[in-house]
Amino acid sequence: MQAPPVAVTAGPDLVLRLLDEDDAVALQRAIDESRDHFAPFMPFATTDPSGLAFRQSWIRQGREAFFTGQRFQYGIIRAGEVIGGCSIDPVDDRTASIGFWVHVEHVRQGVASAVAAALTQAALEAGCEIVRIRHDRANAASGSIAARLGYERIGEEPHSIDAPGQTGTSVVWTLTRTV
Repeated sequence: MQAPPVAVTAGPDLVLRLLDEDDAVALQRAIDESRDHFAPFMPFATTDPSGLAFRQSWIRQGREAFFTGQRFQYGIIRAGEVIGGCSIDPVDDRTASIGFWVHVEHVRQGVASAVAAALTQAALEAGCEIVRIRHDRANAASGSIAARLGYERIGEEPHSIDAPGQTGTSVVWTLTRTV
């Protein structure tokens, strides 16, 4: 897999871009304001410290991982405001997983679907043959996004329970490059 671009357009007012330390306050605010909403499924909502120093360090590590090809982490920017986070995570030379979360005030507006579509396209354009979405079985919203984007549900697999709403079973979806 080649590196995807540092910024990806996901809609008329929606951009996925590599964050810098200046984004730490806005990112932490988005997490803090949405913590109750996604704490059932996302471990970082309850395990990450909420201090600015931690978030700046996390962003620095994300930038380093991006430029070394280990993980491609983006902020979700809507009309200039950080409203979430997402990533493309290489699994091997052919496969990548995508993940995303959106500020609670922006759910049910098509943002997560647009982000997932843009991440999928970016991964395919970077040379992936298979893009994967994994989510806990209880997180039906993520499954509906995968289905809507044409991913195929290929099965379930166990995972450790890291958040209070998780079942310990991941649903795995894949989309395979055509042509």
